[in-house]
Amino acid sequence: MIIFERSADGFTRHGDIDFTVGLFQWQRHDGALDGGWAIEPVSDLLARMQRGGPYKYQSYRILPAESRSLDIKPTCAGCGAIATS
Repeated sequence: MIIFERSADGFTRHGDIDFTVGLFQWQRHDGALDGGWAIEPVSDLLARMQRGGPYKYQSYRILPAESRSLDIKPTCAGCGAIATS
């Protein structure tokens, strides 16, 4: 996990990168975490934190995620049930 916390001169980064895809989250003013809906390459997520802002939250984080493959199964055209072989 990588955490970015606001400091006097921008953001301080904590943590190491040992994953290739991740989830981007931010900590709202009430303390709850928000975001993390889309799995993105870590390089894109780090580039997002290198921009000049404006950042409105005190803390952001990048969590490791698994890139999932899309598995489309044949279904019945009439009822939508998954077809069996």
